[in-house]
Amino acid sequence: MTRSLPENRVACPPGPGPRMYRWLAAALGGVVLAALAACNGSAVVTLTASPSTDTFLAYRVGLVSVQLQTSSGSKSVNVLPAGTTVDLARLVNLSEVVGESSSVQTGTFRQAVVTLDYSSAQIIYDNGTTEGLALTPLGASGQALGEVTLTLLLDPSNQLSIAAKSTTRLSLNFNLAASNVVNTTTKTVAVMPMMSASALPIDAKTVRIRGPIGSVNTTTSDTWYSSGITPFDFSAAEGGSLRVTPTTGTSYEINGTPVSGTTGITQLASLSSGTMVEAFGTMTTSTTTTSSLFDGDTGTPTETCSDGTTPTTVNGVLSCADGSTLESTSTTTGTTETCSDGTVPETVNGVLSCTDGSTLESTNSGTTGTITTVSFSATQVLAGSSVQGGGFDRVSGIVTGRSGNTFTIDDATLLTNTGTNSFIFGTTTVTVGANTQVTEFGEGTTDSTGIAQISIGSLVYAFGTAGSVGTTSATLDASAGRVRVGQTVASGLVTAQGTGGTTLTLNLSQLGGRSAAAFDFAGTGATSTSDATAAAYVVNTGTADLANASAGEPVQVTGYPQPFGSASATSGDFLEQSGFLDYTTIDAVLVLDWTGTSTPFASYNTAQIQLNATNVGTGTRHTIQIGAQTFNIIGIGTDPIIEPSSTGTNTVFTIGHSASGSFENFNTFSSFITQLQTELTGAVVATGITAVGQYASSSYEFSASSVTLFLDN
Repeated sequence: MTRSLPENRVACPPGPGPRMYRWLAAALGGVVLAALAACNGSAVVTLTASPSTDTFLAYRVGLVSVQLQTSSGSKSVNVLPAGTTVDLARLVNLSEVVGESSSVQTGTFRQAVVTLDYSSAQIIYDNGTTEGLALTPLGASGQALGEVTLTLLLDPSNQLSIAAKSTTRLSLNFNLAASNVVNTTTKTVAVMPMMSASALPIDAKTVRIRGPIGSVNTTTSDTWYSSGITPFDFSAAEGGSLRVTPTTGTSYEINGTPVSGTTGITQLASLSSGTMVEAFGTMTTSTTTTSSLFDGDTGTPTETCSDGTTPTTVNGVLSCADGSTLESTSTTTGTTETCSDGTVPETVNGVLSCTDGSTLESTNSGTTGTITTVSFSATQVLAGSSVQGGGFDRVSGIVTGRSGNTFTIDDATLLTNTGTNSFIFGTTTVTVGANTQVTEFGEGTTDSTGIAQISIGSLVYAFGTAGSVGTTSATLDASAGRVRVGQTVASGLVTAQGTGGTTLTLNLSQLGGRSAAAFDFAGTGATSTSDATAAAYVVNTGTADLANASAGEPVQVTGYPQPFGSASATSGDFLEQSGFLDYTTIDAVLVLDWTGTSTPFASYNTAQIQLNATNVGTGTRHTIQIGAQTFNIIGIGTDPIIEPSSTGTNTVFTIGHSASGSFENFNTFSSFITQLQTELTGAVVATGITAVGQYASSSYEFSASSVTLFLDN
């Protein structure tokens, strides 16, 4: 039977499959193209970075393109519409939405191709000085770097399958440890970029999405807003859009005013379309199985809205534009297309046809399908001038010193009212006053402490008027502006526990992610004798469990420095607010280089890797770092063992090929090792391995959520 459809009618396949089925009876036009788009899916791409034993204060490189490709290369989707800049050092504790590509033709995408540009890179290494050390990036042969293209192959068992009406997520991770070897003498960094990619989540970090606001739905039962995607605080072309769902507990700051709950979404709805908004929260992917979504006889959707209107596709998710409930009518038949001579039809220029000229026919078959949905639940939302603009310039960074109503930020980021983003490699001085409004990130009210909340080690976003802007210095007058204070992390080795188990004294290693040596703590105490010191930094840990925080052990505490001028023996220098990690929970980083060896391990199998602590080919880096604690692998008592994380979630294991620029990714350790056993032959040598996870020094066991191995081919 030859199938005939009314003019401009299109039927979509009932979920993912090996081919995309479509019928067209009329020439492609606007109506048909819209219908075809509704038959497609979408992909959301996020980017994060894994830490390094070398701390980078800034790692700004060009992100030229991010493309998704099928195995044959016949389909290629550019997720990033225009090149931008990314500071990868800012993504160690965050995952950023890079873009969303709607109307992706259904199919299986097996690789991502990412192009970076180092020609104008700004890479600042934390050498303990106030500004840090600027490094020149060089290639493996000592050459200047320009554009570098990386081909990221997805796990063959978990490739990116994009189905009609579905939205999928691709997670990218830039490995700072594996990618860079710092030489402080020559002020250079040898760069071999290492990236991982996975169609499964590979991190559990807070996700940020930033871009212009679109529609807002204030309906209590279905509250949401749509956000365009303009990532990394740089002006760039918008890369798609996503729906953001706040909760009743979501906090907002809109044009400098903190609010919470339903008041926040109501105020969002009053903003002009295109106003900048950013949200922080959790991204999840859910999958539902359904009977065929399209009727095999009429080619029309069987989805209807509760009020009888026709549903529309928003961000790859079928929904009712007027807020009514989506209802589904099940059907037991789907449609399969075959050619009259028995050959398989192909899609050519969006039209399913028989390449040998035979007639297209259809038969009914019972099928089911699945729909995947990526959802974003926001815990904090910033909008309007709280993001950028509104007559304000914005300076952000860690406070390194303060005197009276002025404080300094070294290595600050300046985002001007017009959207220009600059890195100030030097000192930026910020002036505040009695009229400066102070808020805390995530709080629904103005901070009652005022400008005293801005202390040494505070993470701040200061809004005001910039002046005297140069490459190594700038000023910002926020005396009639505002400052938003965020939580920061104090990291060090415990020297003593206080009486009652509620305080710890640390030999402070880092504050806010930079060396403690960079801070001037003068004025932090209620008296000069109670000023904070790095050698005896007192943390008020509240109700945190200190069982694993004995003297000599590393800890990381998330919270706020005590208000400026109020630190004392009683209050401490720092207040734990939302996180306490000890050596059993801090992410450890393992870094081991070789000059080139075909036998890098003492042994390895699908259960574990046994490192060789006496390998004569060991290179310059050979450490395991747990926060402020470092173990030298060379000469260690027992060869360390790398095993996969026992949780088995958010894992990725990568084999990198430095010569070809390709990277094989696996979600399971056993698959990673099985492939490695076929590649690590006598003709191929390994040059480095990194791992992130938990390390137990007593048993020499490293439980890894990620492992990367570089080969020289």
